[in-house]
Amino acid sequence: MSNFLEGDPREKRAREEKVRQIFERAGVIQEGHFRLASGLHTSKFVEKTLIYPYTKDTSDLCEMIAQDFKDKDIGIVVAPAVGGVILSDKTATHLSRMNSREVLAVFVEKIEGRMRFRNNELSELVEGKNALIVDDVLTTGKSIRDIISAVQGVGGVVVGVAVLCNRGDVRPEDVGVDKIDALITLKLDLYKPEECPCCTRNEPLCIT
Repeated sequence: MSNFLEGDPREKRAREEKVRQIFERAGVIQEGHFRLASGLHTSKFVEKTLIYPYTKDTSDLCEMIAQDFKDKDIGIVVAPAVGGVILSDKTATHLSRMNSREVLAVFVEKIEGRMRFRNNELSELVEGKNALIVDDVLTTGKSIRDIISAVQGVGGVVVGVAVLCNRGDVRPEDVGVDKIDALITLKLDLYKPEECPCCTRNEPLCIT
């Protein structure tokens, strides 16, 4: 497989279809009547936690990301806790295998409202390394911006951002990078409650 970041658009479409099938098989993409954290309503929801029990599928997704960045001299993969820890570990494992050298995996946590490294030992591992930031679902880009700031604040060099799904139509300039490597991009129909078709039909909200 060629590097997706520089490859054939047909490969991108084929890969997105494979990712969609993985998501649908795991029940990640759900239909119904949902209220998002923003207060907006939608008829489609991405339940990211449902992918993680399927370890082979999760590993396959992380291998796709690693394939995209295998030539970027990545030294460390950084992700947010909790679910992102799985992504950083599996992506770093694939990068280590592809490059025949150890690529580290670390995570940041939300501390006092910001994504930060909890201790100096972790942040010292990032210093001076090319860092790949990974996450599952990209909604507003705020968490990614926080992680970029955390990595740069301890001397790491952010060379890429990769997510399983970009559901918020977040653009690279929104988070301050040249490109966002999303395995799949989903367009959600978003409505204010007073304009929501599901509300008009009195459909109850799904519990998420």
